[in-house]
Amino acid sequence: MNLISLFSLAIAAPEMERYPYHGDASSCAFYSRVDVVKIVAALLLKKTQLTTYCNQLTLYVRTLTTREEIMAAEYGMELPEEYQAVITEIMSGTIEQLQAFIDRIIPHGETNEINE
Repeated sequence: MNLISLFSLAIAAPEMERYPYHGDASSCAFYSRVDVVKIVAALLLKKTQLTTYCNQLTLYVRTLTTREEIMAAEYGMELPEEYQAVITEIMSGTIEQLQAFIDRIIPHGETNEINE
C-alpha cells in the first residue's frame, strides 16, 4: 500500500523533487519520481510474471494423467513450449504497454527505461 500511495503521489504531483517512502520498521527514505515509477513498474512486472507462470503451471498440471507425471511437476520447473509461449506473449505485451505509459508520464530528458 505504501508503494501504491507513493506511485499515486508521483503521478499526481510531478512537481515534487523528492517523494518520501516510509517502509515498515525503517526510517523515511526519499526517491525521485523516476525511481518511484521504476520501482513500482519492476514490482508490477514481477507480479505479472509470477502470476502468469503459476497459472500456466496449473493449466499444464491439469493435462497430466499419471501419478508420476503429477508428482514430478513442481513450481519453478521449465514448462512445455506451448505454456512458455503464453508467458512470453503476456510479458512482452505487458512490458510494451508499461513502457508506453512510462514514456507518457516521464519527460524524455529523464531516464525512463523499465529495465535500467
